[in-house]
Amino acid sequence: MSEQNSLYSDEGSDDNELSSGDEWLENYNAEVDHGSPDNTPVVSDEEANDEDDAAPENAELVWRETYEELDIDPFIQITGPSHNLNPNASELEYFKLFFDDNMLEKIVSQTNQYAAQKCPDPLWSDTTRNEISAFIGMQILMGINQLPDYSFYWSNNKYLGNQGFKEVMSVKRYEKLNQYIHCNDIETDVPVDQPGHDKLHKIRPLIDSSLQNFAARYNPNKNQAIDEAMVAYKGRSVAKQYIPSKPTKWGFKVWMRCDSKSGYCHKFDIYMGKETAVDSTKGLGHRVVEKLAEDLHHKNHHLYFDSYFTFHNDLKL
Repeated sequence: MSEQNSLYSDEGSDDNELSSGDEWLENYNAEVDHGSPDNTPVVSDEEANDEDDAAPENAELVWRETYEELDIDPFIQITGPSHNLNPNASELEYFKLFFDDNMLEKIVSQTNQYAAQKCPDPLWSDTTRNEISAFIGMQILMGINQLPDYSFYWSNNKYLGNQGFKEVMSVKRYEKLNQYIHCNDIETDVPVDQPGHDKLHKIRPLIDSSLQNFAARYNPNKNQAIDEAMVAYKGRSVAKQYIPSKPTKWGFKVWMRCDSKSGYCHKFDIYMGKETAVDSTKGLGHRVVEKLAEDLHHKNHHLYFDSYFTFHNDLKL
């Protein structure tokens, strides 16, 4: 594996000018700053929307005229699935590998607690794990068989109504579950203007459990890729991003580390906008790579990512 020369240029630069060896060496010293002539980083619409520099202002790149051979230890880690399901396991069994009983119990307890914290509701009765499982299943089916309004699933019109939904629960019960369903204790939510505030507090237990299950169910292969993904969403949320250059322009921006061989997502991090309490010597791309690859240290994996994550001059993790 070799460390290759890299060349960054401003948009609109003439490639022929940069390919002339003597002229290039004359205009570029052994060490140059990356960015535009005034040393301002060149960013895309997407990066500008992040409201965060991809690299610290003092980031530099070292230009070398020769290749440097690297001695890389062999990759000998155990890879592949790490569960006990047989090849004929159902879709539900696989789903439960990631959305396990602990997550269900958390939703049940927090939903009942939230309902109790509100004014007494004579129409409310505590929910159970089976009922929450049914409620989640109905949400999935609503995404597959989409109707203009949720009430249509309980319609008496034989062309609109869903007989399965009617047999599971009434529309009134569905509305009550939808009103009180919670995943975390509202009393532990730190106010916005205080240190430690978590914009994702309401779903933090689900995120943490998902990350644990993702990591536990599949041992990563040698080649890992880090990039971003957009989860489409047009509702109201402080985490919603607008990136006009993307096919999915509105939604949640998620940093992901995926397996280059299987496509499996091993780790993710939801982007919440510009951070304040961070290491100013490291750019956003640097911090993302460090966070997503922290469990790969000293295991000889190979990480792949685009130029957005390589603005810093030290790729050692």
